[in-house]
Formats: sequence, C-alpha cells, structure tokens
Amino acid sequence: MVLNVLGAEETAHYYIAFAITSLLFIIPSALSTSLFVEGSHGEGLKKGTLKALCAIFLLMTPAAFILYFGGEWLLGLIGKDYAASGLELLRILVISSFFMAVSSIFMTIKKVQKDVLGLILLSGLIFGLLIGLGYVFMLAYGVTGIGYAYVAGYGAGALAVGMDGMEGKVGVKYVIFSTAKC
Repeated sequence: MVLNVLGAEETAHYYIAFAITSLLFIIPSALSTSLFVEGSHGEGLKKGTLKALCAIFLLMTPAAFILYFGGEWLLGLIGKDYAASGLELLRILVISSFFMAVSSIFMTIKKVQKDVLGLILLSGLIFGLLIGLGYVFMLAYGVTGIGYAYVAGYGAGALAVGMDGMEGKVGVKYVIFSTAKC
C-alpha cells in the first residue's frame, strides 16, 4: 500500500524505519508466545500475565528510549535521506509499540481462554484502523501517516482492552496495575 500511494523512495524510508522498530515489536511478541505456552499448560494465567507484562515493559522501556533518542544516528548509518525522512516515523512507531504490547498480551489471554470472538473483534478493529487510517493519513501526512495509523490502531486496541477490563474481565486496568507492581 505504501508503494502504491507514496512511491518507491518513501517506501524505502518506511521500510527502514519499520525494520528498525520491528526489533522493539519482537519483545511483546516473544513474551506473549511464552505466556500462551505457559497458560495453555495450566499455569496460572494471572501470574503468567504479570510476569510477561513486567518482562515486556522492563525490556521495552530502555530499548524504546535508545531507539527514540538514537534513531537519528541509526537511520544515519543507512543514509542521510533516511535520517531526515524516517526519523519522525521511527519515533511514532516506537510510541505505538507500547500500545501494541497491551494488545498483544490481551490477545494471548483471549487465545488461552479460547475466546475466538474476542480475538476476531480486536484484530479486526486494529486491522481496519491500520489499513483505513494508514491510507488516509498517508495522503495527508506522507510516510509519517503510517506511524499515526499505528498509534491510532493499536491505541484503539488498548482502549478496547480497557473497556473489556471495565466489565470485570482481564483488561488494561489489570495490565496497568500489574505493571506497576513490577
């Protein structure tokens, strides 16, 4: 989609910024997989979620700090154009990674609980916003618009997790208070 809307040069800037930020996205993905395995084999879901959240935020926070403030240098290693055009996108994607972490943990909880409808609804919400807003925001803001779409999509996902938590289920309220206990 980026290639069709913005062209090859902007796609290259997007790809490099996303590739660097994807190193940060690996953290919640890996620990969510670990939580899934542990939760599927009868270990306490609440305890496992707490451990996974603590590990995610303890690992992500310094990594995000390094990428956010060292991103210009990292992109500069690729080329000056990448540092100039991709830095804002990289920083926005770093911010979105925290929303992504909340959604990732919640989706893992839903997998363990075998709540397929919850998975479909949350995934559909995030997907729809990423694609729909990504297109609209690219037209308005260029390559940085993809970053705004990531924040909006995963931010809405985290908000939906919070709304689910208000109904007394495991939600963002649990995520936030559990992380505070780390």
